[in-house]
Amino acid sequence: MSTSGYFLIKSKLNGRVLDISGSNPNPETNIILFINNKGSNQQWTINEQGVIISKLNDLAIDISQSEDKMVAVTNTVTGEKTQQWTITDQGVIINQDNGLALEASTILFGRASLSSIQEGQLSQQWELVPVTDEPTPPPPPTNCEELANTLQSCLPEFTNAVSQVTTNELDVTGTKLTSTVNGQADTVNLSDAVSQATTNKLDVTGTRLTSTVNGQADTVNLSDAVSQATTNKLDVTGTKLTSTVNGQADTVNLSDAVSQATTNKLDVTGTKLTSTVNGQADDVNLSGAVIQATTNTLALDGSELISTVNGKPSSVDLAPLIGNKQRFWFSKIKGETKTRSREWTQIATLDYITITLNTSSQVLITLNSSAIHTSPKAATVWLSVRIYKQPGVDIQGPVGGYTPTNANQFFTITVSTVLELSAGTYNIIPDWLIDGDGTAEATIGEGHSSTILTVQAF
Repeated sequence: MSTSGYFLIKSKLNGRVLDISGSNPNPETNIILFINNKGSNQQWTINEQGVIISKLNDLAIDISQSEDKMVAVTNTVTGEKTQQWTITDQGVIINQDNGLALEASTILFGRASLSSIQEGQLSQQWELVPVTDEPTPPPPPTNCEELANTLQSCLPEFTNAVSQVTTNELDVTGTKLTSTVNGQADTVNLSDAVSQATTNKLDVTGTRLTSTVNGQADTVNLSDAVSQATTNKLDVTGTKLTSTVNGQADTVNLSDAVSQATTNKLDVTGTKLTSTVNGQADDVNLSGAVIQATTNTLALDGSELISTVNGKPSSVDLAPLIGNKQRFWFSKIKGETKTRSREWTQIATLDYITITLNTSSQVLITLNSSAIHTSPKAATVWLSVRIYKQPGVDIQGPVGGYTPTNANQFFTITVSTVLELSAGTYNIIPDWLIDGDGTAEATIGEGHSSTILTVQAF
């Protein structure tokens, strides 16, 4: 078959269209699946031989000679069978050289490939849409309200899971966490619901106590909050000596430490300690002999907290009391960085976030970047969040982009989504790319601008 005019080749699987990656005019450029923007790199025509030719560069859709003929690329028109295609009534596009069908990728920016024909497979079915009949898509969203509308129209699976979050206030009273979203409050008891804190380190320097939970540190000065250990009570029951310091008691068995003491009685009157061993009594005044407890070391072994006062250790298991209360993570950009890449790369100065979920949870992921600009000319900048589940499983996160009117025009991009994630460990990775011919450069994190990646589990 042949056509007059130009048309888009749109997948019946996801509505995305065949696109010459990065509008690259050179041969051997990958054919990818992309959002319809009616660019010349997305417009095609078919000649009498069934050769599909691009409006961008008059190159034909061919099959790669370097990847076992399984990937679609552009090449100079030769009319060979590798460039000849037949389109069935169901919209299946079949290569005349190997009889394989053109197949759509299930992820944005994924490459078009070739595979064996499968009856009724939507990823192998395409629609030829004349360019004049295809409405111009709306511009990328520029604020949270437009972003929410875009997510609802493009990702209907989230319409029942994500509400437009305009206000969100969290409050903790004891073990109860109350979340108030848009004036609607709900409370959950964290005592049984949160997982155990995977790391919790306590450190004392002078009178400063530092607690580091899952890498997040906070410090308090104990000088005004903790009184000096001024009370110390000794009590003997049989061969057991009990020392109670500021209400905290610890007991030691003296049977192996003392000589054959048939009778041993300890008695304290005021600051006087009287020891009577086998009827022989001796007194000592503790006021000058006992110094204040000046050494107190706290250490954590798993969920066991160990307190050592003047060389005497005591421990308590925190597992029933402390769970994984950290349900919010964030990463903030550390400095300016630039890119010319038309492939997804991590934002260099923005650390990725590692989270651990002990139970299946809904997770809100938001990437917000302000004061982005391009030079020396305007070009589209895209942001995305990639979710990597250890080991080796990638999950597509939110994607959003913006095309400025002029070069050096500052603009903001926000992408956000809510996902249902099963228990496990995940890396939340911020990526970006710049679309165009490779001459434009995007800058992020300049001056006092802010780029923040946040993750919140519910």
